[in-house]
Amino acid sequence: MQPPDDGGRLGNGTIQLRTTERGLPIALALAPQALSVPPSELARRILALCEVSARRMQVARRRELLASGCAPDVVDSLNLSTEEELRRVEGDVPAVDTGEEHDELPETWLRRL
Repeated sequence: MQPPDDGGRLGNGTIQLRTTERGLPIALALAPQALSVPPSELARRILALCEVSARRMQVARRRELLASGCAPDVVDSLNLSTEEELRRVEGDVPAVDTGEEHDELPETWLRRL
């Protein structure tokens, strides 16, 4: 399996993806063992990983802006994730091999237009 560049990982690399800063997946790689779970659970894990990846990128962007001298109130107005939010979301990611359930994760982030 050739993993996408960068991106978050779940488990031992069974699911790898790259997202935009807002969580839109732009590259996805699945190892064969990732397909051993029910499709709804796989989708749930992919959505959780999209959120983690996006939050990591947002935290990195926040650090970059602050390090370059951008005013903290300007950075806050961009609604980028904080390190505390990232830690919370990373703790909510379901483990690949345990089948652990996380009811706090949404079924989907799709919204009606």
